[in-house]
Amino acid sequence: MKSIEDKSLNNLADTPITDESQDCLHRTFFVKSLFKEISIINIEDSFCYGLYGKWGEGKTSVLNLVKNKLKANKNIILFEFDPWFLSSKEAILKSFMQGLEKKLIHISGEIKITFRKYFARLSSLGINMFGFGFNAGWNSDAPNPSEFKKTINSLIKKSKKKIVVFIDDVDRLQPDEIIQVFKLVKLIADFKYTIFVLSMDVEIVKRSLKSQNMDVEYIDKIVQKPVALPKIETDYIDEFLWKELNKLFQRLELENQRVDKMWDGFSFIHRKHSRSLFATFRSVKRYVNSISSSISPIVDEINLFDFVILELIKVSAPYLYDDIYESWWFYVKERYPGEKNYNPLSWQDLKNDQEMETIKDHVEKLLCEQSDQSQKEVFINLLGALFPNVNKAFKLYNTFSEGRMARQEKHIYSTSFPKYFTLKVPPSELSDALVSQLISSWKTVAAKGLTETISKTIVRYKEQNMLTKFLVKLEEFANIITSEITPALIRSLYQNTKHYTKDTAVSGRNSEFFKASHLIVDLLSDKLEKSKAQTILEEIMEHTKSLDFAYTVYGLCVQEEEISIQKKWKILPTIRKTLVDRFKKQFIVPQTSFFETEEPDYVLARLWDYCAEEENVHQKDCTCAEYIKNMIEKDTRLIGKVLSCFITRWVGGKKTSLELNISELAKYIDTKKLYEKIMKENKNVYTTDEEKEFMGIFIKNYELLLLD
Repeated sequence: MKSIEDKSLNNLADTPITDESQDCLHRTFFVKSLFKEISIINIEDSFCYGLYGKWGEGKTSVLNLVKNKLKANKNIILFEFDPWFLSSKEAILKSFMQGLEKKLIHISGEIKITFRKYFARLSSLGINMFGFGFNAGWNSDAPNPSEFKKTINSLIKKSKKKIVVFIDDVDRLQPDEIIQVFKLVKLIADFKYTIFVLSMDVEIVKRSLKSQNMDVEYIDKIVQKPVALPKIETDYIDEFLWKELNKLFQRLELENQRVDKMWDGFSFIHRKHSRSLFATFRSVKRYVNSISSSISPIVDEINLFDFVILELIKVSAPYLYDDIYESWWFYVKERYPGEKNYNPLSWQDLKNDQEMETIKDHVEKLLCEQSDQSQKEVFINLLGALFPNVNKAFKLYNTFSEGRMARQEKHIYSTSFPKYFTLKVPPSELSDALVSQLISSWKTVAAKGLTETISKTIVRYKEQNMLTKFLVKLEEFANIITSEITPALIRSLYQNTKHYTKDTAVSGRNSEFFKASHLIVDLLSDKLEKSKAQTILEEIMEHTKSLDFAYTVYGLCVQEEEISIQKKWKILPTIRKTLVDRFKKQFIVPQTSFFETEEPDYVLARLWDYCAEEENVHQKDCTCAEYIKNMIEKDTRLIGKVLSCFITRWVGGKKTSLELNISELAKYIDTKKLYEKIMKENKNVYTTDEEKEFMGIFIKNYELLLLD
């Protein structure tokens, strides 16, 4: 994808249409009917239409189309007046009268002079003194405004022209300004052969009148014929939404497959639930503009379906959007990596059904307090489409890809959560776009130098303390790692084990050591056919510097075999033999001490098992058992180290408890002879205080077993 910074993502302007070719609501017939009625109406007195519709339903667009048709009629004088831009009711009167005067000039010079006198007289009297008749309570020797009005009416009649006045945005005015406009229509400018078309949301105007303690039926005294806009068909809104979103995705140059996948989910959600959130074209424009202004910085970092659903929540229910981020534990397990330990729900030791009930109660309470109750189910289902816990709490229909797929698809309920809100990659994270480009660059490197190239990358991220995050990203992007680069990637992973940390203070599954071994097994499983997988595995068993790493990879392969139907794992007996042969060649044959290496003690116990399996004998009878016996005979201080291979460490809080199963140990060693040797040699059977503790545990447990 090209740099998003180079693209211009233009917002959709919330401007009314001016031409029938722009009419996506198919109101041509309605416009023609209204135009025809205004053109042929044969009423001498002033007449007022009320064009009623809610905000965003297209009232101004309809007025524009009607005006276009009226302009072609030479016998119609058209005056457009929008009082919304004026600052006071006095300004409304002045602007209206001056504007109408300019239009009436086309009738005659005489009417211009008379109209100016009429306006001057009104201004000197003050418009607020008038009721619904100029003659009521008239006590002045000055000319009555009604006399000027009669003259104006006769001149209009004589001209044989019709005056059509459009007044838009009446509902946007302050209550006293609305009343001022009504006085203009009914009292001041109600000239002969004059037609008014007032555009308004009548319910808003009624509320304004109520705020002034006026009867809402006052509107009926002004508007003689209400004309309601045709209801917008949802199909037209859907068509507009689809068109504008696709135009946006095209400007972003998103892959067709990615867009199609988004539509698969969004079409269903929209058809089933979210249609009610798009009542007008204006609501569509606000939504598309919100996506357009937010998506660019993270377009390669998010799941497109999740993003468009979250944006819909942000535009339609900002309070809910804020709650998802602020009260994240009701929606996701962690907001940022490592924050799982601070999840309040985990502190409460809730059973699964109790946790789901807590989540449900929170969401329902929030929606009941904040949202239009008719939309409550809509937002529940939108949340359910994003978050597995909400889906489960409300027993909805959505299905979710778990584990590796959730990460690969960058879902909001995965480690990508913060990107959806901060609209950036956190400084402590690696950009998805960067890793994707890096993998793509490997495809251009010659096969001979690829392992070295990837190894340098591993070392670089290790130096930046970003290696674990890099390994996680490689797992997430496994879908773009090709079978051609897989062997080199696996080799670079097993050849750099010296760089991997294996922090026992945290879960081993979060360590570089485990991430690298797990990634290797995933790549073997998904990318290589049987013979190539066998070749690579044999390399690992023979050549990786860490026996612990070789044993871990093999153990993960065994686990994969248990859940997989792939025939490639039939190679595992051969791989086990390779691992055991290496162990024997390195330690058993030369009688080299395993305990003088940096390999963990538990690895010896596992290799002991594999040795017995390979020789098809019990652990006590295999060559590894003989090897250990010989090591102890040479140096009794190794007894403590041997016991450490079978000690189970239970970590709870700040304390670690040690456990030794004598019956299990007896499968490997003659525990009676071991006990006797320990009692005979006394202090000469360990080298550290920890091993001394192991001795004590063994003696205690063995003696308890004798008592039983």
